[in-house]
Amino acid sequence: MRHRRPRGSGPINIHDFNRILIWAWVGVCHQGKELERVLSKEYRVMLLCFSNLPDPVWEDAMNSLYIIMPGFSAGLAPPNYILYQTEQITLDAFQEALEVWDYSSHHLSLFAASPEFRSRPIRFRHVPFSWFPVSPPVKQERKDIEVLHYGLMSDRRKAILKDLEAKGVTVHTAGYSAWGPALSVLLRRAKIVLNLHHNDARILEMCRIMESLSYGALVVSKPGAEEALQAQWTDKLVFAEGADNLKKVITLYVRNKTARVQQQRVGWEFARLHYALEPFVQDYLL
Repeated sequence: MRHRRPRGSGPINIHDFNRILIWAWVGVCHQGKELERVLSKEYRVMLLCFSNLPDPVWEDAMNSLYIIMPGFSAGLAPPNYILYQTEQITLDAFQEALEVWDYSSHHLSLFAASPEFRSRPIRFRHVPFSWFPVSPPVKQERKDIEVLHYGLMSDRRKAILKDLEAKGVTVHTAGYSAWGPALSVLLRRAKIVLNLHHNDARILEMCRIMESLSYGALVVSKPGAEEALQAQWTDKLVFAEGADNLKKVITLYVRNKTARVQQQRVGWEFARLHYALEPFVQDYLL
């Protein structure tokens, strides 16, 4: 039986393991599926998307590499795992991982500058939320939801949606339960996805943006706080601040299909060229 691999002992040789098991919280299941699609070209891969973390059963754990994204405590971790950070995770979970992947390059720059992490043999990798191919292809003429908002509700989001409703903008709101296959159905139907920040940090929700673009929806979003990311996407998405401006751009793109499809295609093509998964895990695919 193989033993637990020492931390910081050099780059992972993925061929040391019999299989890869991806554990993905259901809110990031599309990203888990894309990892499965890309890695299964070379390896034996299994994916589990969960809403509530199951009791861990680490079958053949010493011979398996786990990619966990996220939703576990370090005490429940398998022997060999990559932590794919899509949320904020405890330092203990970082310390025990073979590698830490993060969707945010900004996070990685903070880690690099932190004395907390300099003293630890942790390997970090930028793996952003990815554009992914959708099969069967999405047909714009079959989209029948004008504006979709989905995700965990907050007071900030409720207030903006209430303002828009008062101004005559109808938004199809899908709450916390819209994940996995149910979310895929909604995204196929959505012409526009409205991206509202959950809290005052105003972090641009790249998971939602990539899902929406991949499914052929135009993204209308409140601006994000991270300057570099905002600059990168400024002409690929439609940004608006305040309910009046949101109403203005939503009304424009609901009524003008040609403009909506053209603008959506700009974002879709940029995501396809710069946010496909393969280049970020290329050394695993050689």
